[in-house]
Amino acid sequence: MKNFASFVCLMLVLVASTSALPGVARAAPQCPENEAGNVVFFPDTTNCQNYYMCSWGVAYLKSCPDNLYWNKNINVCDHQVNVKC
Repeated sequence: MKNFASFVCLMLVLVASTSALPGVARAAPQCPENEAGNVVFFPDTTNCQNYYMCSWGVAYLKSCPDNLYWNKNINVCDHQVNVKC
């Protein structure tokens, strides 16, 4: 019974440490809550190829394809020459 209790505790720790949804940011910007579900974008301040997509108050970390960077002025992945990062 002691082994089973240890196993259950270990599983709870593993589930708790990996329970974040894929792509859901852990330290994300504060997303505005809105009932319409409008999507809002924020640049990632630590990586110019990443950005956050906020939907229904939840921030999802997204990445631009290779050689493209997040252009916060037009909310798209863009060529580096067009991006101020």
